Amino acid sequence: MTQAPVSRPPIGRAPLRGIPDAQAKAQLRAGRQRAAANDSALMLMAAPSAAGAGAERECPYARGGQCTPLVRSEGLDATDTCILRLLQSDGRISNLKLAAGVGLRPGAARERVKRLTREGYILGYEALLNPLKLRAGMLVLTKVRLEHMGLGLADAFRAAVQVRPEILECHEVAGNFDYLIKTRAADLQTYSSMLASLIWSLPGVRDTRSYAVMEELKNTSQVPL
Repeated sequence: MTQAPVSRPPIGRAPLRGIPDAQAKAQLRAGRQRAAANDSALMLMAAPSAAGAGAERECPYARGGQCTPLVRSEGLDATDTCILRLLQSDGRISNLKLAAGVGLRPGAARERVKRLTREGYILGYEALLNPLKLRAGMLVLTKVRLEHMGLGLADAFRAAVQVRPEILECHEVAGNFDYLIKTRAADLQTYSSMLASLIWSLPGVRDTRSYAVMEELKNTSQVPL
């Protein structure tokens, strides 16, 4: 006797025993519709709405649950401050990572960075080099006093400072001297030569006092935000 073939349910789908074909198909369609509705709801919960694309989220640098800037500036909100903090910490951060860090869409984050650059909050990006690897491990601060602070002499001094790459920083200060200069050298002998050939060659220098830094306890260019 020839045995009739047995119909098996497709792999991965449980057999619907005792249920008519039409009713079984209706139940499958209803199940698919419920699954699709759940997926759509999850996608809406995970993605920010178009209206709230620029809404503020909790800043990862928040203090006590709030993004409270140390330095308040008109024209900056909490999201702007958070963007500046992230860029200060990592100037090469990708736009996608930056957007995720502040809770914005990538396009909205990019536009904020453009605006902060256009308005002068962001001046540029630099690489931080290791001075010890470049034979510039000794930091020296030099106080400089000019013969007088007449307009012509002061302008000549400032112009000369601007074109000397060995001078890292130069600040006009109040007190018993006129300027504070920051330089780097490999050692004291190198700096001694720099003092004679560089500092004393600047216009109008009357007196100098140099202070070699024994240890740099903190050295950062980041603005507190």
